[in-house]
Amino acid sequence: MAIFQAFEYARRIGAIKNAMADSQLDLLIVTSPPNMNYAVGYDAWSFYIPQAILLPLSGDPLWVGRAIDLECARHTTVLPEEALFGYDDSYLAKGRHGADYIAEIVRSAFPGARQIGVEMDAPFYTAQFHARLAAALPDRSLADADTLINWVRLVKSDAEINLMRQAGAI
Repeated sequence: MAIFQAFEYARRIGAIKNAMADSQLDLLIVTSPPNMNYAVGYDAWSFYIPQAILLPLSGDPLWVGRAIDLECARHTTVLPEEALFGYDDSYLAKGRHGADYIAEIVRSAFPGARQIGVEMDAPFYTAQFHARLAAALPDRSLADADTLINWVRLVKSDAEINLMRQAGAI
């Protein structure tokens, strides 16, 4: 269950999309665990496996990750079932990578996305993750959008401030 109401996540996604528009991005691939949580509520310990929130400038976000983590995505995000995509463990075998599957979803769900932001300094966005995305999306431009959501997160909503006050009281 997501911490905040759906309208709070919608507000956040709107603010992220405004920042994406300012940066001329068609799609943002969110891989930082705190930023995935901020955007849609996703909260899991599977961050060591390639996973992402695909956040388009136009349209709704998708969660992509290991199929075994689908249940967690169902219970912690505000995303509907049709927005959840899980890859099987064959993507963890030698010669394959979860980023390959993420790129497949990018190509099929967002064919017009040409300028794609990625979180270049996110702890689990590895060099191999980036290389696999770049190889699988040769007709797209991958741009460093590492701090895009961080800047959005600086401005707190009333719901966030209220939760911070409750935590402070505890």
